Amino acid sequence: MRGNHTVAEDALRSVVQRAPEMASAWFQLALALRCQQKGAEALVAVERALQADRALTDAKLLHVELLATVAPERARPVIKEEDQ
Repeated sequence: MRGNHTVAEDALRSVVQRAPEMASAWFQLALALRCQQKGAEALVAVERALQADRALTDAKLLHVELLATVAPERARPVIKEEDQ
């Protein structure tokens, strides 16, 4: 039986394919991916969410978290940018 996060991932991928500008769907996809330990894919999804809507505070926090774990070499400049 497939887990809820996998089912959510499939559904959300369908949504973002049809509506790529929907920031909330990209963010939810990032969360589903993170819960499945798919950090690199989650990072891509949260970055798409922020491209669509830079005001998503929860997405900004997730972005920093994912950068720290998946791409730490990119984390420091982003943290400094968010402080400004």
